[in-house]
Amino acid sequence: MSRLPSGCSERVLIAEAVHRIADGSGDHARNDLRRAYVRSNDAIYQRMLERIAETQRTNDTEKTIAAIGAAASFATGFHGGRFSDGALENLLLNIGRTKIEFEPLCERPRPSGGPLRVLHVATQVLEVGGHTRMLHRWIAEDSDNEHSIALTRQERTPIPDWLLRDVRLSDGHLLVLDQSETYCHNASRLRSYAYSLADLVVIHHSGADVIPTLAFSADGGPSVAILNHADHSFWLGSSVADICIDLRSITREFTVRRRYVPRTALLPIPLTSPINNIDRTAQRRELCLEADDVMLLTVARAIKFRPCAGQNFMATVENLLNADSRLHLYVIGETPEGMAHQLGRSVHPRIHCVGTVVDTTGYRAACDIYIESFPFGSNTSLLEAALFGIPVVPACKPLTNLLIAHNDSLEDILDNPASEDEYCARIRTLARDPDTRRAFGHTLRERLLKHHVGPAWKMHLNRVYLSAAALLHQPRPIPVTNCETTDDDVGLGLFNAMADGRSHHGDPISRLANLRHSAFAAKYVGDFGMARSFSLSALRIDALGSQTWRLFLASLVGPLARLASTLWRSDGKSA
Repeated sequence: MSRLPSGCSERVLIAEAVHRIADGSGDHARNDLRRAYVRSNDAIYQRMLERIAETQRTNDTEKTIAAIGAAASFATGFHGGRFSDGALENLLLNIGRTKIEFEPLCERPRPSGGPLRVLHVATQVLEVGGHTRMLHRWIAEDSDNEHSIALTRQERTPIPDWLLRDVRLSDGHLLVLDQSETYCHNASRLRSYAYSLADLVVIHHSGADVIPTLAFSADGGPSVAILNHADHSFWLGSSVADICIDLRSITREFTVRRRYVPRTALLPIPLTSPINNIDRTAQRRELCLEADDVMLLTVARAIKFRPCAGQNFMATVENLLNADSRLHLYVIGETPEGMAHQLGRSVHPRIHCVGTVVDTTGYRAACDIYIESFPFGSNTSLLEAALFGIPVVPACKPLTNLLIAHNDSLEDILDNPASEDEYCARIRTLARDPDTRRAFGHTLRERLLKHHVGPAWKMHLNRVYLSAAALLHQPRPIPVTNCETTDDDVGLGLFNAMADGRSHHGDPISRLANLRHSAFAAKYVGDFGMARSFSLSALRIDALGSQTWRLFLASLVGPLARLASTLWRSDGKSA
């Protein structure tokens, strides 16, 4: 962990760096400003580590675990130049080894030649989203084995009926941890559950979930694999992973070098071959599309459309639509109100934002071309469209390859456009040639069938099982990491800075935008002193900016609100 000179505060050092960079000129100064986002996130993260050290002195284990989770949550949403960190991991590992006591629920040895008992540990499962769908398809396709699910933070969110049915049909079990219990109690319960009911644990967690690391911190028990479904962000769990399951080969270097998991296995995203029995003509009529209209489709969470660093997906598509009156874009994942707020104006009349859709089959049946969102793509959505036989245009000039769809099975036939001009040219070519669309869609579908569907995918899964079965569960400390500012780190830092849509807008590569972001990030973690310092610096540049004033006022009101909340809780307890 990097240390600051004695007597210097992080906010002073960052403010001085931003001033120095802003006085420069040319590409060098601009690149330094890009790196400043990552460094400012790192400085706030370092402050959170200091808070953790303070909680340790109180000997309050639960408070320390909560502080570790808060730091990890910040690191997942505000990239600080690291993908894992022993400064957090090793604390959890030690707590798990020394504070978690457990007894197996029952002795249940695996019968010789019997099915493999797989326990999937997830933070939360949802009705919508590629992550839960992947878990569903995994269990459904692997019907020869027994699958159980443990949910660490489901809370009141309903569990999809189709996922419950999957578990029941595989003779598996369901464990939903009680959020009113302590971290240590829940970790102990999960460990007991795994020791009794599993031969292999697969963790599908969110990056800040502390329970899996606590639960699997001790030697012995089933081997533990982590599914790297969030390969673009920081996550906890490297210390307890015997093997990491990567979904694409481009992340393997990050897994080994920056997450410190030495063993990896590659598993394509499982897909279900669609039944194309929907009446395309009727579906297009329902969407008010004429016979010669060309329907573009994109599917992604709203956050993935946020403009960033010169990339503006909606502006690019609007230019296409203005040049060709036949084109219509349907956006699944964002509402008209949300898109209008993001754009700061009304949405183009031929951009149709339909919000969240559980079953997108009808839209795919009507679609002519699938286009990937940028700066953040959606891997599963692109694959589902291609499997439907729809030609796809992947994202252009990515901030980092970690933010876009990238699949080994399509690597030699589907590359990313080098520019927005090339992105638009590909769409125009497909729009005017139905035969090319059909041929390219067929090629993509045939390739995916060979790797992502049915027995072909099951062969990849069996290789993962063989790799994991040979391992003993042996958790180990991982190195304490320093902030890195590679191009990938900078791209992730820039996207995180823009993604919330509140910290600043417009061109993020400026001194003002960086100061606003730093103020917002400090406020986010409750460091109101640092937030005031940054917002005051921003006000010197932008004295009339409403956004900057909101940040400054929030830094003043925040401590009062926190005090009122503390007093209210104390009064409630005394009552």
